[in-house]
Amino acid sequence: MLGTSVLGERGQVVIPIEARRELALESGDRFVVFGNKHNGMLFLIKSDTFNSMADFFFSQSAMFERLGHSIRDHADEIAGNPPASEGSPSSEGSPENPGSPDTLHA
Repeated sequence: MLGTSVLGERGQVVIPIEARRELALESGDRFVVFGNKHNGMLFLIKSDTFNSMADFFFSQSAMFERLGHSIRDHADEIAGNPPASEGSPSSEGSPENPGSPDTLHA
């Protein structure tokens, strides 16, 4: 934990000095804000860090897709089904197969 803060009248939150020092945060830094209304959690990620992570995942999307196909094929093999990579037309894009290529990027 890097400190505590209070939400001010104008909706502003001061990031504690300990957190700013530890994370090298400076005035003017931009953040992407995520939250979960069900458990009251709020997350801040520096925009440049978030953009770098997004760039990495987009640049590796083909690798993740191959990995997903491999996992799906292995699961099909364990279940005794022919792997989707063998060209089973019923497995491509079907609602029963949410990991198919047509729905991976949806």
